[in-house]
Amino acid sequence: MLYQLQTEISSLKQSNMDIASYYTKLKKKWDELNAILQLPNCTCGAVQALRKSDEDQKLIQFLMGLNSDYTIIRGNLLIMRPLPTVAQAYQVLIQEEKQRGIQVPSQILPEHVSLNTTKTATGGYKGKTDTKRALVCDHCKKPGHVASRCFKLIGFPKDFKFTKGKNASAHSVNVEDSFKSADEPEKQLNSDFCHQFMKLLATVQSNVNNQSSLINSACSGPFHEEATGSW
Repeated sequence: MLYQLQTEISSLKQSNMDIASYYTKLKKKWDELNAILQLPNCTCGAVQALRKSDEDQKLIQFLMGLNSDYTIIRGNLLIMRPLPTVAQAYQVLIQEEKQRGIQVPSQILPEHVSLNTTKTATGGYKGKTDTKRALVCDHCKKPGHVASRCFKLIGFPKDFKFTKGKNASAHSVNVEDSFKSADEPEKQLNSDFCHQFMKLLATVQSNVNNQSSLINSACSGPFHEEATGSW
């Protein structure tokens, strides 16, 4: 069982999945593995170091399975010190995916939902509200989102607040609202981490430009060759 899980994790690739679907599938495998290899509930330095090593290993597994389209951003994440968490890398990649305008696979939305749009006189479309209501999560069976956006699979944000007792209904509303916010992960990014990552990208770009300038200068300069040997 352990060998099979390790093999499945190491061979899992993004392929034609979007970032959210790929991460969700990989996280399920990690959860199965964690159920077998349970770390002790200890706060000593040795266990903390072991947990950090496990987190770094999962980050590398996650990044190495990405498609070649993400080679540059993957390299930039891997040279950061300290290494980002899997959650931070996931949010950066989701933001990158949205900026590139990569379309989410059509099978995520039910067929009848994708056709439930009507054009208005102003040229716009309506039916977005109906689409949201028609979505049902295959994992938690709650409406308003799909499994690839389910917090129970991808983890709840650090600032997510749970309610108890009489506020159970309010908790349900908060959960549904939080699912909607999952469509905008850039709002959840830690500002310090974003600043550090953007600074790193600027440094890498600057180094590339400097190297290009030096190469162009060397190639465009005069060529001198001294004759050697006897005539």
